[in-house]
Amino acid sequence: MAKKGAVLAVLGLIVFVLIFRFVGATEILSVLRNANPYLIGLSVFFQFSLLLVWTFRWQLITEYLKIGIPFYRLFPYLLFINFGDIITPGPRFGSEPVVAYLIQKNEGQKAGTVMASMLVERLYGLISFNMISLFSIFVLFGYMSVGLLNLSGWVLMLIVLSLMVAVGLTLFVAYIFYTENRGLTMVMGWAHRILPFVYQKFYKNDVRGMRATEVKLRKSAKTFFDDVLLLGGDPKLWVNGMFMSFAFYIIYFIQTFYAFAAVGIFKGLGFFFVVAMMMTLAELTGYIIMLPSAVGVTEILMISILSGYGIPLGQAAAGTLIARGIYYIFGLLTGYIGLIWVERKK
Repeated sequence: MAKKGAVLAVLGLIVFVLIFRFVGATEILSVLRNANPYLIGLSVFFQFSLLLVWTFRWQLITEYLKIGIPFYRLFPYLLFINFGDIITPGPRFGSEPVVAYLIQKNEGQKAGTVMASMLVERLYGLISFNMISLFSIFVLFGYMSVGLLNLSGWVLMLIVLSLMVAVGLTLFVAYIFYTENRGLTMVMGWAHRILPFVYQKFYKNDVRGMRATEVKLRKSAKTFFDDVLLLGGDPKLWVNGMFMSFAFYIIYFIQTFYAFAAVGIFKGLGFFFVVAMMMTLAELTGYIIMLPSAVGVTEILMISILSGYGIPLGQAAAGTLIARGIYYIFGLLTGYIGLIWVERKK
């Protein structure tokens, strides 16, 4: 993961250099020199608050499953998950199995139960995000037609395609919950087709070891799905989880809003909704762009949307650099801190 983090840092640096060359270094630097440091600090504060809310949402589920990890010990694992999200292409899932293994080893918890807690926590975020995405698409096409006309065709196609992928993923997970045993059987069937190849690779001449591992993995998978179905059937947990998810995204929009306010783009409540719509659509692109955090595409999309609504190009680029710079730098640094803490626990 350290190598992936280094790759993302290099890609991010290249993107920032290209933005400077495209927009003009003089124009961007003149805006950045006059940026309000207090508002930048406020944006960093809300970025940190995001991680706290995210951990609280996860803790709702871990407490329900009686995973005995207090908040202060759960938080470093969350930092590591966020680090994995930043460096992972596509929908940004991938660090969960590693975290489940580390928690099993360091905290003595069942890996299947930990994986279930992370999946349901992700599902809360995914459903709330897709609801916000649908609203953003409606606002974009229904009430912001002036800016819409200034967006290129590839941007609009990317937005619609990303939304289709996000909604499709949500419907797939919802199907597993709704059909319960049928959905469980389907996913377990896929796993059982894949696992034999894994067994043969690691246990070529050790039949007993292969069978013991197979039994252990099947039990873990059964525990995982049993816990997922248990969590999916509690209405109170769903209400609390969805509330925390919407709070997460509101803080996310506020954090970005202050990053742009720091460079003088401060047009009241109306601009807050533009930021919310812009960041939702930018996040959607991460579902189909196979680059870590959709680096490059996200920044171009943000600048395109802002310039389409009359924001000067220099201000749009400077605000984007601050907002995304905080996201990348803060996420990578805190992720490494979480990784160091987890490694010390081993």
